[in-house]
Amino acid sequence: MTVFALFILAASLLMLSSMVLLYLHRRLKSLPAAQAYRTRVLPESLSDYVLDNLHATGIYLPKLALHIIAFFFVVVVVTLSILLNAWSGVILLIGGVTVANAYVKLRVRKVRRKIVDQMPVFLEQMNRNLASGQSLEISFSRLVGQVEYPLQHSVMRIKARRDYGQELYDSVKHEARIIGSFELELLSTILQVNLQYGGAVRQALDSFVGMLRQRERSRRELKALTGETRVTAWVLSLVPIFVLVAVLIASPGYLTPMIESPTGQVALGVAAAMQLLGLYVIRRMMRFT
Repeated sequence: MTVFALFILAASLLMLSSMVLLYLHRRLKSLPAAQAYRTRVLPESLSDYVLDNLHATGIYLPKLALHIIAFFFVVVVVTLSILLNAWSGVILLIGGVTVANAYVKLRVRKVRRKIVDQMPVFLEQMNRNLASGQSLEISFSRLVGQVEYPLQHSVMRIKARRDYGQELYDSVKHEARIIGSFELELLSTILQVNLQYGGAVRQALDSFVGMLRQRERSRRELKALTGETRVTAWVLSLVPIFVLVAVLIASPGYLTPMIESPTGQVALGVAAAMQLLGLYVIRRMMRFT
């Protein structure tokens, strides 16, 4: 009875933390990025680092909500460790952190791709404002309402840091580090050179826009040329998994001796590790940067 009660407690805590996360995300999703963004300029702790990465994906949570969710997760891990054994808690902890990190990285990658696609139009508009006599910072700030998500949120966060005293190029560089964007890093360098040494910023931005458009055309051409190779890579990756599933369906007891024997378990572990390594290598080969 005690074990069942602990299991119900763990499930209830996990459900409660999920409901808190969903409620806060829906409540804060409609807020502008500048309002949801904290007054902090640089990350001061692990929670600040996590919140920065969540902000890059468009998820705005207060620090207290993050602490509550982390507390509930730790309670669930400890409860499962008591119910089963210590290894189950360790596996849940590592697996939960890994899955959450993978989800955030995937969201950040999608956001980064959209931001890069929106940057040429944004920089062209900023160049037109510069040609009309506006300063660089005024031109940057006035374009906040003229761009769409996700670039709009990035610009709002950059503007918020600038309002709190950080230089414009430092704010852009900080945003580039959060979302891992080489393009924003290069833009921050252009702004820094213009601010510290002067120069023709309009010509530099024109060249930068041309580079972005040429890079996008090259990426699309490369993706089209390597389409057959990518399909072949996916087939080679999925064939072993399909074969294993087909064997288990056709003859469920066929792999029982291998699963039960120590040597067979080692062989299966090595095969799984090689399969994961092959998937990782193929994925790295298919990535376009």
